[in-house]
Amino acid sequence: MFTQLERPLVLKGVTLSNRIVSTPHSDGLGAHGLVTEPLITYFRTKARGGAGLVMGPAGCSVHPSSPTRAGGLELHRDDVVPGLRRLADAVHAEGAAWMPQLTHWGRRGTSGDQPAPLVAPSAIPEPVSAENPRALRQDEIADIVRGYAAAARRARDAGADGVDLCAWANHLLDQFWSPLTNRREDQYGGSLDNRMRFAFEVLRAIRDAVGAAFVVGIRVTGDELVDGGLGPPEMQEIARRLAQSGLVDYLSVSGGAGMTPMAQAAVVPGHWWPEGCYAGYARAMREVAGQVPILYAGRVVRPEMAERLQADDACDLVAMTRAIIADPELPRKAREGRLDEIRYCVGANVCIGRRYGQHQPVSCVYNPSAGRELDLGPLAPAATARRIVVAGGGPAGLETARVAAERGHHVVLFETSAHLGGHVLLEAAVPHRHELRGIADYYRRQMARLAVDVRLQTPATLDGIMAERPDAVVVAVGSRPAPPDVPLDGLRLETADAVLAGARPGGRVLVFDDEGRFRGPGAALLLARAGARVEIATPEVHVGVRLDPSSLPPFYRHLLLAGVVLTPHHALAGASGGAVRLRNVFSDEVAERPGVDTLVLSLLRRVPQDGLFHALRGRAELHLIGDAAAARTTEKVILEAAVLGRRL
Repeated sequence: MFTQLERPLVLKGVTLSNRIVSTPHSDGLGAHGLVTEPLITYFRTKARGGAGLVMGPAGCSVHPSSPTRAGGLELHRDDVVPGLRRLADAVHAEGAAWMPQLTHWGRRGTSGDQPAPLVAPSAIPEPVSAENPRALRQDEIADIVRGYAAAARRARDAGADGVDLCAWANHLLDQFWSPLTNRREDQYGGSLDNRMRFAFEVLRAIRDAVGAAFVVGIRVTGDELVDGGLGPPEMQEIARRLAQSGLVDYLSVSGGAGMTPMAQAAVVPGHWWPEGCYAGYARAMREVAGQVPILYAGRVVRPEMAERLQADDACDLVAMTRAIIADPELPRKAREGRLDEIRYCVGANVCIGRRYGQHQPVSCVYNPSAGRELDLGPLAPAATARRIVVAGGGPAGLETARVAAERGHHVVLFETSAHLGGHVLLEAAVPHRHELRGIADYYRRQMARLAVDVRLQTPATLDGIMAERPDAVVVAVGSRPAPPDVPLDGLRLETADAVLAGARPGGRVLVFDDEGRFRGPGAALLLARAGARVEIATPEVHVGVRLDPSSLPPFYRHLLLAGVVLTPHHALAGASGGAVRLRNVFSDEVAERPGVDTLVLSLLRRVPQDGLFHALRGRAELHLIGDAAAARTTEKVILEAAVLGRRL
């Protein structure tokens, strides 16, 4: 079915069984700079799922002056080698090749609690890290070059098939390349020859350390996507020089630079960007790379697109990194024609948001096992098949039903509406987030495959549930917002959910949002694009305060281009006669917005729908989960359901 993807590829004597790659990404599963069992299991799972090349962890530090991010590895230490060897053995045992990524973060990192400042080509602070580095001395540059070589040697000695150098997303190698970050006046600054000097010194030192037979590749951007930065022509020239040097065995190509909040979001493009968004850069690199293979990375979600990129000769290898986080078995399922069973990545970027926003280990919005493979491994059959009734067809109820049915239980699911998916369907109505419908689509396919008895448009009632003679009942019927405790008179009221479901009030609209996520801004954007004059107010320090760094910048761009007025740190104080009153949460000053036609409320869901649970108490084994217990994110309620499903 996927003949192009299934072709082997030989890199320097290393045979990759297919063209699908899981590229380096920040997983956060190391501890104190060393390999852990959760990290080994995480990468072993990817190899077992059928990827030909498993790369990572990302950002392994080559020098003490480059602090690792939370959970990263320190390849400048000899004591990292035994753990790396266990990791290499685990990946190889599953039939995949393995390469860690080496880097120095330069100004891109964070100094944390270390006393020394960050170092960089020049003392230019980065807006994302907000730290001011000091410029490297030439003797320090030479020491870092030696650090790269020693780290590559440790990787080789541990059994790696090669190393991937990070010269993308504003790490030290590309910080030297870019005139935005390199203002040096010595032999490492000025001309492109000088700005590339450090990279070539690193590559030659690595070759001297590991030999010609060891695979050495480098990841670059096709466009920094920053004003004044390196664009496609400049990056093509850099790629041409790298390829012609004979020092690299492949070029890994993506987009973005990580220098600004918007460019950082572009480094990890979520559903704000189209699938395959940077494929043109890979094609451009092919034009100058000669025989050096091209690995393309950037929103390849489906095997059909990966196959097409191969058939069109856009690249030699295709990264499906986040797609494999969502479903590590994607390569195997694609090979076996089981496309309906794939849990497709929906671009929510929870995997990235947890790392960049919260410094938590990698995860997935609806693959709860991602990053938790030791605790949530393959499902075991239930000792005894039971009859399980699930009330609610939202994410929590659906994951419970899926896991329980997969383990052999007979599951009946009641859902009041005509569709499965619950609040996911509303979140998918937010502009540019339509791919979230894929969560509901996946569960619908799973319910059919597992023969779950799904009863749509059938409210779960006490009598209806007890008529099923259940062994256990799971109540997952959601929650609702609490009404505001201020008087609201004299104007039309709507909810953000109603707007997402199709309501389109016009004129002057004020959206009040105390949730801080997607619904309020999403409703504001929909109404502004429909022609309304929209202001969104929130008591938080900024609109969308709980959105991660990969979503907030593109969302703000769309809101501002649509003319939405953003008003932070203002609580709702009341409304009357068409005027809405807002109170500044810091100064307590009250501002009035006259002539408001509609007030749209996007409120935290503080009221669990737990009446059914209490009615059933004492009648059956009973579980209350999801928003019916306490409103949380989709990721968290699915995790809760996955754990419960394993215990039923």
